[in-house]
Parts: sequence; structure tokens; C-alpha cells
Amino acid sequence: MAVEEGYVVRLEGDGAWVKTRRCEACDHCAAKDGCRTLGGGKEVELRVENTLGAGPGDHVAVGVSDASFLKASFLVYFLPVLGLLGGAILGDWAGPRMNLDATAASVVMAFGGCALVFAGVRVAANRLAEKPAFQPRLEKILDKAGS
Repeated sequence: MAVEEGYVVRLEGDGAWVKTRRCEACDHCAAKDGCRTLGGGKEVELRVENTLGAGPGDHVAVGVSDASFLKASFLVYFLPVLGLLGGAILGDWAGPRMNLDATAASVVMAFGGCALVFAGVRVAANRLAEKPAFQPRLEKILDKAGS
């Protein structure tokens, strides 16, 4: 399970807003250097259902199941590569049949396939984000505020 530690900054309805840093799970990722260049390592606030009765200032652990994490990673990293490769192969095959340069058609179709997959990934990610299995959850209160 991917677990991060953070602090509850405020309560809202039945949820708690937790401020955490992207670090623990990211430290084990092969792409961490690229992500840090794009702003990783910064503090983020996320809303979790307050199932443990945490209060403002509490030090908490927040997690996402491994299965959900792997499915989301597959969706975000692997499918665009398949779109890129599929488009390149299709362009290489279709280019000469349409009296186009095979290399140029391959490059254009590769980017087109990747863009098409990215659009699909965005739609799928928005749908998955609504499912409870893909939302972070409060795992444990590590330290109550003021103790």
C-alpha cells in the first residue's frame, strides 16, 4: 500500500483535508527525478473521508491500495505508450498505401495515437477518481494534536 504521512489542516463535512508532501512513495519510483523537475516534492492538500475522527493538527497516515495504484499507473504510463506504438505501426503500414512517406505518416500517426489515448485516459481517470477504491483514505492517526 502506498502510504503518506501528513497533517489534518481542516475539517469539511464528513471529510478532512490533509496536507502532505509527495516524497515517501515517490522516493521508490524510477521516474522520481523527472517528476521532481515538474514540481514533485511540493506540499499538496487532499481530501479524505474522516473515518477515524481526526481533528485539525493531527498527524495522520493516508494510503491508497496497491491494486488501485497499479491500475492507475498502467492507465497513465503504459496505455499512452501503446497508443504511440500503435499509431507508428499504423502510419508505417498506411502511409505507402496513401502515397505518403512511410516515416512521416508513422510520426504523425504515432502522435495522433498518443493524443487519442491521452484523451481516453483523461476521461477514464475522471471516472475512476469517483470510485472509493481509487480515493486516498485515512489509515491511522499517528499523533493527536496537542499530545
